[in-house]
Amino acid sequence: MESLVVWLTFLAAATAIFYAGRQLSHCGDVIAEKTNVSRGWIGFILLALITSLPEVATSLSSVSLIQSPDLAIGNLVGSNIFNLLIIVLLDLLYTSSPILTVAGEEHNLSLGLGILLASLTILGLLTRTDTSLLGISLISWSILLVYLIGVRLSFQQSRQQTVTAAKYPDTELGHIYLKFIFFSAIIIGGGIMASYSGRDIAIITGLSQSLVGTFFLAIVTSLPEVAVTVGALKLGALDMALGNLFGSNVFNLSLLFLVDVFYRAGGVFTGSSTDHITTVIEFLILSGIVLIGLSCKSRKKQFLRLGVDSLCILGVYLLGVFLLIMNKG
Repeated sequence: MESLVVWLTFLAAATAIFYAGRQLSHCGDVIAEKTNVSRGWIGFILLALITSLPEVATSLSSVSLIQSPDLAIGNLVGSNIFNLLIIVLLDLLYTSSPILTVAGEEHNLSLGLGILLASLTILGLLTRTDTSLLGISLISWSILLVYLIGVRLSFQQSRQQTVTAAKYPDTELGHIYLKFIFFSAIIIGGGIMASYSGRDIAIITGLSQSLVGTFFLAIVTSLPEVAVTVGALKLGALDMALGNLFGSNVFNLSLLFLVDVFYRAGGVFTGSSTDHITTVIEFLILSGIVLIGLSCKSRKKQFLRLGVDSLCILGVYLLGVFLLIMNKG
């Protein structure tokens, strides 16, 4: 009976997330038009912040309540890897051409930020230095600084975007803000509920802690990204959809600073396993594939109605899951 309640709770949370995600995408689309800010920036900052809050709750509780930096880092990096896998789903839904061929160049900045933050993460995991400022490692301070600079650069870039024709001339912005807050609350509550019920499911099914953090919990906490991204694509706001994915990845890595703040048993990098280097490298490989896909603009879809870049993303993801199960399962 207890396991049935856990599963029903998870399904109810997932249903609420997907409904609210579609509505939140619509609100973000209106806000972008009314404020003259690019849809990519709305996805990169506003939607990414909302959809990443389940990762915030799960990762901070992992270090503050059960003192497990491995679970926190595994969740954050695993979520980033799964977020890039969502591009494959978008490519399946977008039938006219490979999805990355019609994406704006503004995403190069967010991808570059993600690669830079991931590189700093690997540096922290490799050096494992105890050098700190106010009890927080210098690598974590560097991650925070890079994130803040990236947000500033992204906002400056968004103001240079071309204004498109109005889609919502009669919609009141004040009403949209209220709807945005309401559906954000549903996303946050549903995401946190899904993450905790997902962890209970992982325990019930007997999955190892490594799989729980890097694979299962990462997928569960990424449900808001799936909902909002697919909703944005249905509205024709492709750049907002991709901006949400890449922005969530950047925000998730910036959370390592907060994880370091909340982990009081020492530095988060010194207290975690170097095994995470493998998953961070997988994220870097996937980011490189996406960056190439944005640059090369392949016009033809290949096997299974997917572009070459999406097929590569899917292949690398499945290889990573296989290696994780073989090494950690």
